[in-house]
Amino acid sequence: MDIEKEKKQAKREWWWRTYPLDILRYSTGWLLCIPAWILMKLGVKKNPLWYWLDDEIYNEETNKDWISFKIGKFQPWAWYDWHSFRNPMYNKRRNIKPEIARINCVSNDEEIVEIITDTLTRNGEDIDSFGLCYEEAILKFIDKNGNEGFHVFSGDKVSMKFSNLGELHYWFRANGKLYFRYSIAEIRNQWGFSWKFPFIVKQDYWVNIKKGMSEKGYTNTNKRKKVK
Repeated sequence: MDIEKEKKQAKREWWWRTYPLDILRYSTGWLLCIPAWILMKLGVKKNPLWYWLDDEIYNEETNKDWISFKIGKFQPWAWYDWHSFRNPMYNKRRNIKPEIARINCVSNDEEIVEIITDTLTRNGEDIDSFGLCYEEAILKFIDKNGNEGFHVFSGDKVSMKFSNLGELHYWFRANGKLYFRYSIAEIRNQWGFSWKFPFIVKQDYWVNIKKGMSEKGYTNTNKRKKVK
């Protein structure tokens, strides 16, 4: 197949595997995560609402984001906020799996097809974007107690020590199938709400966009946080 046609097909597949699910996740997660939890606690073997839960929060090897997120919060609300707005319907997202040719920091059998942009830096130094460890543009945070490296989109300030800043965009093959990755983390001057007149003003925001196929699956995130 012609490479340009293959790229279009890959983008179409990514679109269908992200946007319809995102609409479903954010429109129903806030409502169905509670009955899903009740059915889980009742021990229902085939929970019909299992997709609306996040089993990774109970796995000590994968729940670091969740542990960071819930610190200092009222625990029932933290759980609800996570399943409703932060990471809704995660079991379903994890269930949609593309081809994987990498084990994080252990092996990387991905074939790089085209590098469009690679400007990632961490703590002022260039990053090896194609080594064994999976890399992407990502913001990490400093909490109120000065602890750095929070993965979740929270905290008070961006950690310059642990964040991957810049832009990374490339095409690659995993087990013979073509995919793309695009991520960017930077400051942008954008329109936003202000409590002072005229209420809608241009402000500086930290922006973090991630699209394509991550190490865990398809991803489509677009977040921003006001610069402090």
